Amino acid sequence: MKNLLFVFIFLTSFVNANELNKPLDIKDYYYKNRREKYPLGINAMALGPAGFFGVSVDYFFTSKINIEGGIGMINFYNRLPSYFIGGKYHLFGSTVSNTTFYGGVYGRFYTDGQTVNPVSAVYVPVGIQRVKRNQVVWNLEVAYLFNLSTNRTEVWGAMKLGYRFDKLFNKKKKLFKK
Repeated sequence: MKNLLFVFIFLTSFVNANELNKPLDIKDYYYKNRREKYPLGINAMALGPAGFFGVSVDYFFTSKINIEGGIGMINFYNRLPSYFIGGKYHLFGSTVSNTTFYGGVYGRFYTDGQTVNPVSAVYVPVGIQRVKRNQVVWNLEVAYLFNLSTNRTEVWGAMKLGYRFDKLFNKKKKLFKK
C-alpha cells in the first residue's frame, strides 16, 4: 500500500512539474498580459511631469514600450497649462506579471498664454505600475527633475490613477475566437 501511495504521489508531482514547464501559449500570453490586452490608458495624476496635477493619455506599442502625453498645471498661481510628452520602458513588460518596474524620460513644455515655449524641464522617473483585473491602473514613481529655465534639479515624484481600454483595432482577438 505504501508503494502504491508513493507511485501515485510521484506520478502526480511529475505531471504537475511538466504542466509548469510547458511553454506559454500565445493565446495564454495575450489574455494574461494586461499591458498587451489593454494598451490604451487615461490617467489622473498628482505631481509628476505635469506639475502639481494633470491628466494624461498613454499607449503601449509593445508590452514593454509605453508613450505618454498630457496636460497639467505647474502651479496654482498663474493657472497656465503645461504640456508633457515622454516614454517609459517596463522591465518585466513581456511577462504575465501585471506589476512592472519602469524607467523613462519626459519633456515638459509650458505656455505664457499666447505661445508654447520650448522644453522647460526634463523629467526622468523610476517607478512601479500595477494593472488590476478590472482595468484600473496605478503608478507610483520617484523622479529626477531638471528645470531648464532655472537650472535647478529636484527630486520629484508622481502618483497616477487611471483606466485601461482595449485596443481600438483589435486583430489579435479575432484570431482566438472559436
